[in-house]
Amino acid sequence: MYSVNVGDKRTALMTVLVFLEINGYELVVEDDMLFDVCIQIAKKQLDLNG
Repeated sequence: MYSVNVGDKRTALMTVLVFLEINGYELVVEDDMLFDVCIQIAKKQLDLNG
Protein backbone atom coordinates (compact mmCIF):
# COMPACT_ATOMS: atom_id res chain seq x y z
CA MET A 1 0.00 0.00 0.00
CA TYR A 2 1.25 3.50 -0.83
CA SER A 3 2.06 5.70 2.15
CA VAL A 4 1.51 9.43 1.72
CA ASN A 5 4.23 11.62 3.18
CA VAL A 6 3.53 14.97 4.85
CA GLY A 7 4.77 16.89 1.79
CA ASP A 8 2.48 14.81 -0.40
CA LYS A 9 -0.48 15.78 1.78
CA ARG A 10 0.28 19.47 1.26
CA THR A 11 0.56 18.85 -2.46
CA ALA A 12 -2.74 16.94 -2.42
CA LEU A 13 -4.46 19.81 -0.59
CA MET A 14 -3.21 22.37 -3.08
CA THR A 15 -4.26 20.09 -5.95
CA VAL A 16 -7.79 19.87 -4.55
CA LEU A 17 -7.99 23.64 -4.08
CA VAL A 18 -6.82 24.30 -7.64
CA PHE A 19 -9.17 21.63 -9.02
CA LEU A 20 -12.11 23.23 -7.24
CA GLU A 21 -11.16 26.70 -8.50
CA ILE A 22 -10.75 25.53 -12.10
CA ASN A 23 -14.22 23.98 -11.92
CA GLY A 24 -15.84 27.12 -10.52
CA TYR A 25 -15.94 26.19 -6.85
CA GLU A 26 -14.44 27.88 -3.83
CA LEU A 27 -13.67 26.18 -0.54
CA VAL A 28 -14.84 28.56 2.18
CA VAL A 29 -13.16 27.58 5.42
CA GLU A 30 -11.09 29.31 8.08
CA ASP A 31 -7.34 28.75 7.81
CA ASP A 32 -7.20 27.33 11.34
CA MET A 33 -9.87 24.73 10.54
CA LEU A 34 -8.10 23.66 7.35
CA PHE A 35 -4.81 23.38 9.26
CA ASP A 36 -6.48 21.30 12.00
CA VAL A 37 -7.99 18.91 9.45
CA CYS A 38 -4.61 18.49 7.75
CA ILE A 39 -2.98 17.69 11.09
CA GLN A 40 -5.73 15.18 11.93
CA ILE A 41 -5.22 13.48 8.57
CA ALA A 42 -1.45 13.32 9.15
CA LYS A 43 -2.01 11.76 12.58
CA LYS A 44 -4.73 9.43 11.22
CA GLN A 45 -7.18 10.93 13.72
CA LEU A 46 -9.81 12.35 11.35
CA ASP A 47 -13.31 11.12 12.18
CA LEU A 48 -15.48 11.35 9.07
CA ASN A 49 -18.57 10.30 11.03
CA GLY A 50 -18.81 13.47 13.03
